[in-house]
Amino acid sequence: VLEVNAATGKLDAESQSGTIQKANGRFYRDGVAKAAFTSPVVKADQSRGRVVAYQGVRVTSLDPPGTTVTASRITWYTAKNLIVAEGNVYFSHRAGLGAEETVRGGPIQRVTIDTALKTLRIP
Repeated sequence: VLEVNAATGKLDAESQSGTIQKANGRFYRDGVAKAAFTSPVVKADQSRGRVVAYQGVRVTSLDPPGTTVTASRITWYTAKNLIVAEGNVYFSHRAGLGAEETVRGGPIQRVTIDTALKTLRIP
């Protein structure tokens, strides 16, 4: 499930597809918010089971907290609970609230992560 707020854009309620601008929202899995995101542009296509955010995207884990990924573009494959981040990907992780970064990396061209940002794979 995806929760989205946007400044402008158009989403078709029936097809659950469309394009929005200046967006922010949350990715949910099993009814729990797993990650929050911000993006200048988001395209949703329910029939293909994917949401694409681009032109500079930031995704931050909520459950568990501590991981942030930024990229030129992310694609969320809803049925697989996977996010593919592409283009100038940077990531950081903090062990606890207010803690210093314990892991940091980038730039990387492509990273695959689960929706909760718990597992990050570099091809």
